[in-house]
Amino acid sequence: MKTLEDCGIVFSGTPLADAPVEIDGAHCDSYVIINLIELAEAAVMCAGRINWATGVMQFLSDRVLYEHDYERVKELRDRIQLAVKFDPDPQVAATFDTVKALTDRAIADLAWLED
Repeated sequence: MKTLEDCGIVFSGTPLADAPVEIDGAHCDSYVIINLIELAEAAVMCAGRINWATGVMQFLSDRVLYEHDYERVKELRDRIQLAVKFDPDPQVAATFDTVKALTDRAIADLAWLED
């Protein structure tokens, strides 16, 4: 996060909540994208941090990515959905439909990369 903040990325919202963390930043080069994806991949593995991963996906959904980044984001979407669906906390698992819709929409917004 510190690296991303040093690059001008701003995080806001409630860190431990159901709603995706909000991310803002004008500077979004390949270095920032890679670090955001890595942050999201780490968030998927940490209990209570899925909202960070979905926030990253929403942020990247309207940014230009390279094909190899797109593939990582698609894999990330799948990992997020599995983590939520099989979370032992019933409150987290209950958010599956919402998380699925958010992450599927983010991928759909990036689908032009497959063309």
